[in-house]
Amino acid sequence: MKAEVGVVLPQFVGDPWRLVAAACLAEELGFASCWVFDHLHRPGDATRPILEPFTSLAAAARRTARITLGILVARAGLRPAPALARASLTLAWASGGRFILGLGSGDAESAREEFAHGIRGRNLRERREELLRNLEYLRDHAAQVPLWVGGRSRWSLEVASRLALGWNTWDLPPEVAKGVLGGVQDLPTGFVLSWGGGISLLPQGGGEVGEGGGEGSVKEKLRRLQRLGFSHFVLATLGKGRTDQWALLKALLGC
Repeated sequence: MKAEVGVVLPQFVGDPWRLVAAACLAEELGFASCWVFDHLHRPGDATRPILEPFTSLAAAARRTARITLGILVARAGLRPAPALARASLTLAWASGGRFILGLGSGDAESAREEFAHGIRGRNLRERREELLRNLEYLRDHAAQVPLWVGGRSRWSLEVASRLALGWNTWDLPPEVAKGVLGGVQDLPTGFVLSWGGGISLLPQGGGEVGEGGGEGSVKEKLRRLQRLGFSHFVLATLGKGRTDQWALLKALLGC
């Protein structure tokens, strides 16, 4: 498989060194990239610990040398644009230019998360306007930082094609991705299409494979997406033994 493959780091933990160790392992195994999310608490469970993305990746950058580090996706409006730009530039410097900033408008789930922490909710129009303002500010004040836009809609892909270097969509079925891509013409040369999602290659409770359907269906899904033009995959291994699955994943995909 010639596409680049990255993995999601263990972020919902109380010990930041577990995340750093996982980043080192991902680099040792030869993955192209490793990623973290941008949440205020673990989705569905506000009692579980979570590590902040920028500072976590800064620690990972100190212990790695080659692997790309990224956030999928930082939420527009959660930080003032100047603070987002400064954090991104600092992490780009600390990593030697290995940082990619994914930026998104958020969704209904993130709005509920923000409300739980006393942050005023924003409707879809407001979130999209905030995303556009952030992208324009970053292009002017943090041009050294590669930008991807995250989303599942044609609108997000169109915005990415104008204001960023790539687009990441999360858990979008190949047939739906095909429809979204079909509505956008003439993507820029070198524009990155990235797909992220959860998979499991190990039997979970009761001997069943987890989401992803096992090795054969995982590989076939990624091949279908690759035929659509996706060239960078960000995979979150699910269930027990999450990082233990990375060696299996590398062997399966030949990355």
